Amino acid sequence: MVKHATGGILLIAGTCIGAGTLALPITTAQLGIGYSVLAFLICWVFMTASALLMLEANLRIAPGHNLIPMAQASLGTPGKVIAWITYLMLLYSLTAAYLNGASGWVIAQAYDLLGLTLNINQSAVFLVAIIALIVFAGHTIADWTNRVLMLGLGVTFVLLLFSTGNAFSFETLTAHETHWQWVMFPTLITTFGYHIVIPTLTVYIECNKTLRGIIIKGALIPLVTYLLWEVWVLGLLNTEQLTAVAVDPNTTAALASALQHLGKNPIIASLASAFTIFVIITSFIGVTLSLFDFLADGFGIKANTLVSRLGVTAVAFVPPLTFVLLYPAGFLFALSFAGMFVAILLGIYPALMVWQARYLMRTTTDYTVSGGKPLLLLVLAFFAGITGISIYMMV
Repeated sequence: MVKHATGGILLIAGTCIGAGTLALPITTAQLGIGYSVLAFLICWVFMTASALLMLEANLRIAPGHNLIPMAQASLGTPGKVIAWITYLMLLYSLTAAYLNGASGWVIAQAYDLLGLTLNINQSAVFLVAIIALIVFAGHTIADWTNRVLMLGLGVTFVLLLFSTGNAFSFETLTAHETHWQWVMFPTLITTFGYHIVIPTLTVYIECNKTLRGIIIKGALIPLVTYLLWEVWVLGLLNTEQLTAVAVDPNTTAALASALQHLGKNPIIASLASAFTIFVIITSFIGVTLSLFDFLADGFGIKANTLVSRLGVTAVAFVPPLTFVLLYPAGFLFALSFAGMFVAILLGIYPALMVWQARYLMRTTTDYTVSGGKPLLLLVLAFFAGITGISIYMMV
């Protein structure tokens, strides 16, 4: 049980800490360090609350099953259809974004280390072959692979903090503009969007009290990481440097490049490069594993044979790969609507399903989130507001 709990915590953390992490200081730089910390804490509280509601809804309505049967049982066919379309778009867009971001890294490393010149198509196919093989192999292989990558992520992150200590400046940290903005919240909640792995965890770990602890502990890891990352980057790069990164077509690569050139130290360059790929791949595995389970559950496929697993794997990876092949510069485009999808699916839906299951369906479970109706209404209001902000930004 302890081993499974550790794997669950790392899976949640790895799903959160993805390519979007690299861009967080760029997105929140306009808030200043004080408001940035406040914004992170607000998002963490509400996303953790909605994650626990997702757990309760899953245990009450359809233990071990994904969002589609949960929505069907609690919100009817309209709820099921909306959840199906939105959830699939979210998972596919995230998979495409991570594939796009990782492909650029493969291209750079192939040239720097091996002298090979690859294009985006070749690197994307190469990555899909590797990640698809991991997901195809099942939860155990994916779990252990994720553990190794999370270890690498943690080590490179700590080494980066220490190796760039001489370049850190409190004057630079506090020199950024400070004013509150709500428009950052759709991006911030996306970086805490680990809820998609909760149905998977209910199968992997069968103790409800343990699951609650896993969710809270797993969510604390990205929160601490984001805060350290925020303080570190804002203390290393001044406003002019961050502005230059923000206008670059490939924001995450530009940020990694800016960090690599600090002090012109080859060790820092290697650490920044390694941290970049660890950040992307850990989230890549978590999202694609959930996409695999979502498709198998949604189509009613028991993926326990070679043919069935191959079929589900193909459906999971071909659409994102096609997107990357057609739109090789579509990283930001793939992420642009993620905040709205996250607010609807991972914020509004859990609260609605719990309300329906608790007070209308009168289902029972040995785990109930505290707070009653006031908490549910507060969660609904917060994520409805985030959805409104996302729509306003698109208009």
